[in-house]
Amino acid sequence: MTHALLVRKAVEWLRSYRCGVVLSEQACVSGETPDAIGWKRACHSVLVECKVSRADFVGDRGKPFRQRPELGVGSERFLLRAAGTGESGGVADRLGAA
Repeated sequence: MTHALLVRKAVEWLRSYRCGVVLSEQACVSGETPDAIGWKRACHSVLVECKVSRADFVGDRGKPFRQRPELGVGSERFLLRAAGTGESGGVADRLGAA
């Protein structure tokens, strides 16, 4: 499973989740570059982070917007990961996806 394929699946899911505007890998003023983000209505964003390796999954913990979610984007946050890249707890809990 490649990162590009996971991002494509995230974009498709956001559209099925009824997000009217969907973007992938766009830099934000917060310093975050969401893999995919969509908006359901004004000021309600839905973030999807994609992880294809355990190292990427674990390394995500140190990012400032993971330590302090109010610095990041996403009214809702989800994690899409390839099988075997993580386990319950850690980053997943912080993103709101176990």
